[in-house]
This record gives sequence, C-alpha cells and structure tokens, in this order.
Amino acid sequence: MLPIETESPHILLLRIGYEGGLVELYTQTLDLLAPVWRESNEMSFNDNDDEIWVERRMEYADFNAYWQDFTSRERWFYGRPLVIHPAIRTHVRRALDQVRSLPYDYGQPERFRYVARWQKALPVC
Repeated sequence: MLPIETESPHILLLRIGYEGGLVELYTQTLDLLAPVWRESNEMSFNDNDDEIWVERRMEYADFNAYWQDFTSRERWFYGRPLVIHPAIRTHVRRALDQVRSLPYDYGQPERFRYVARWQKALPVC
C-alpha cells in the first residue's frame, strides 16, 4: 500500500478501514473520469489455518464506475473512513443522504451510527 505522502506519484482518494483489512482507492489525476484502482489487504487463512495477509488490486474505468460498484453493496457504509479526498466529498455526501433516507426499519439505529462515522470524516462546508 502506498502511504499518503506528497512524494507519491499516486493520489489517494479514499482509505477505508475494516475489521481485519484496509481498502484504498488511487488515481493518477484528479480528473474523476480518469482510471482509478482499488488496493486492498485483508487477513485470511491458508490451508494450514495460519493467518496470512492477502493483497488485491482492482482497476476501474473511472471514479464513477468504482463508486457505483462500491455503493451498490447493501452495507457499503459499514467501513471506517480514514481518508476522503476533497475531490470526492460531494459524491460521499450524496451517497450518505441516500442511506439516511432509507425506510426506518432498515437497520436503524445501527445505520445511523455507521453514517455518523462517515460524517465525522467529512469536514463541514
């Protein structure tokens, strides 16, 4: 995984922590129509039941393709956002608004607890 350093040739758009893993979304330009890629690592087990770290990389045509795939998952907001680049904050806010507008019986109040995590990661504008 590339650190969030200014010397990096890649731009970190999103970093999400999960129990036993991490997902990072990168691009080489802030043009959201440019290709992006997701790097992830997660703890898993090998055939001997030893804990191992598995790294994966997946490429997307652009940020919108990634975001549509990511937010199409029912509980996409369960991860803990660690970094949200300013270039994608509007997309995140819109997606959170959609989650907040779901019917009351849809995982509430747990849903609001997870959405609050994302809200904390977004600066007030």
